[in-house]
Amino acid sequence: MIRPRSATVKLSVGLAAALLLATVAGVGAASTTGPSGLAVPSPAQRSVQVWLPGPQPRQFGVNSVSIGAPVTDEFQITYRQGTFTLDYERAAGGPVTSSYSLTLQGLAELRTTGDGEFSADAVAAYTPLGAAAFGNRTIQHTETTVNGVLVDTFLIESNDGFIVMKLTVSQGFVPEGSGWLTPMEAELNLQINHTMTTSDTVLALQVGISTSQPLQVQNESWDDQHDFAHNEHAINVTNDSNGVVSSTFFAWSNEATVNGHVGTVSASEPVLNQTSGAYDVYFAYPRFNLTSNSNEIEVEHDPTLGVVSAAYASLPGGPLPTGPGIQADVALYAVSLVAVAALVGGTAVLASRRGRKAR
Repeated sequence: MIRPRSATVKLSVGLAAALLLATVAGVGAASTTGPSGLAVPSPAQRSVQVWLPGPQPRQFGVNSVSIGAPVTDEFQITYRQGTFTLDYERAAGGPVTSSYSLTLQGLAELRTTGDGEFSADAVAAYTPLGAAAFGNRTIQHTETTVNGVLVDTFLIESNDGFIVMKLTVSQGFVPEGSGWLTPMEAELNLQINHTMTTSDTVLALQVGISTSQPLQVQNESWDDQHDFAHNEHAINVTNDSNGVVSSTFFAWSNEATVNGHVGTVSASEPVLNQTSGAYDVYFAYPRFNLTSNSNEIEVEHDPTLGVVSAAYASLPGGPLPTGPGIQADVALYAVSLVAVAALVGGTAVLASRRGRKAR
């Protein structure tokens, strides 16, 4: 978590210890139109600073501060060895009011029962990820301008090159597909290449969410509720102590592209992993055998890490500065709570046998 502070900068302990930092700073111009003709309050912009330790960085940090709003807030995203940490200060320069860490834990090959559910012996093969799978390759950083808005992109590869992550942070509203990337979030484009061991399984990504605050599942993400995205679910991390609501979120599209074909993503309910202390969530992807090798799977999925911004809410016409409504949609969660518990138990055994890789 981001704890050491100066007057305007917060860095993780790892980043703060780095002696060589490359800094890129700028202010994005405000956008005046939003998706579907929705007007974006002006100035809806932020100042973003980027920290990259050394000429061949293996980690990075981003600090984003609102500009021109009646309320000034701030958030940081840091990355190191497969883990992203998001810290939010509802009042810029103040204490962290909502936070979580997200780790790519592993890839599981799951057997289905034929009705969209997963059997108790669902895990056919497991590939551990986590810190051991990342950190050997240099992170590539680029800065571009889209419609006058500065955009920072970070390209991250796993050690074997089979997983590529592209984190994108903007300083204003930027068109993104059929929706918009807002300056209150970071898009995490995931590209996964995996060779399945059998033909009767589907691939699932296991992530671990670590936080000391309550997790709640949303039918719609904050972006979806405000027409900045479509067809998204989310997990909301909310701190409502002292009568003031402060929220961060992890959102994902309900669809992913697998071998060039768009299909529905099945997500599990968050379940506490007694070994890691994180909440495990599985994203199971449909299987389309459209390649010459039917066991070769290529997945592209676009989750986001973001904050429910008090600064954006304080702008004229902005939404109320409260956490989004929470509605657990059990029907969409094809991996039942019982099945996930079985997955976690199986994962603990399989992960210890690191020699038995799925690839």
